[in-house]
Amino acid sequence: MKVLDAMKGKKHMEMVAALKTDPEIGHGHANALVAQHRSQGEA
Repeated sequence: MKVLDAMKGKKHMEMVAALKTDPEIGHGHANALVAQHRSQGEA
């Protein structure tokens, strides 16, 4: 995900907060996306 790629080196919750600025993404979904992204070694 390009948004998360651009935030490499940020803390997990900083990445979640950035995703939550989109009104379509809630905390749970943002958290899941960040966790998946990080587990793949992309952040």
